[in-house]
Amino acid sequence: MTLHLLPYREDLLQHCAERLLDRAEQELPDLSRWVILVADTLAAAPLRKQLVELADARGHAALIGLHVTTLRDWVISRAHATQPPLSDPARRLLLVEALREHSGLFGDDDPWRIAESLLELFDDLTRYRAHLPTSSDQLVERLAASYGVTGTPPPALTREAQIVHRLWLAWQEQTGGREQQDPWVHYLAQLHRQTL
Repeated sequence: MTLHLLPYREDLLQHCAERLLDRAEQELPDLSRWVILVADTLAAAPLRKQLVELADARGHAALIGLHVTTLRDWVISRAHATQPPLSDPARRLLLVEALREHSGLFGDDDPWRIAESLLELFDDLTRYRAHLPTSSDQLVERLAASYGVTGTPPPALTREAQIVHRLWLAWQEQTGGREQQDPWVHYLAQLHRQTL
């Protein structure tokens, strides 16, 4: 693996396209064994366009088999899991059920709207392998220290930490006993398997 540092003014996609065509020169126009991983699928189309234009300038009117994808999509496509991960609607429904079991936490707020926000948080906690402390009090202490709060933490911080802690544990219990995994748990497990 080679690391390339580019000045800010350089076109990253053009540089990537040039490097790939240089390295695959003997295989052109067949790029079926090459996979380009991009951070976001929005970069795929402009990168393909750059590749086609540069290949055309090198005498290849078309490219065959080029695969541009994200790391997550690539890992999942290579997974050999017997069960697909939970779908987004199924995840929302599970979380709404958990919220209804803890209805005193949010009063009359719409559980579907709350579920959407919490799923984003839970995805981040899972994706970055965050380990919450065993008690909500410990989470309050950790958050207060992270925010530089000295003395007694504000009631709002304490309440939010308690809510997140309780719902995170409920979410883990709700998804942990199922055959179908949470998508980020599934992805991280597949990534781990493929890097061994």
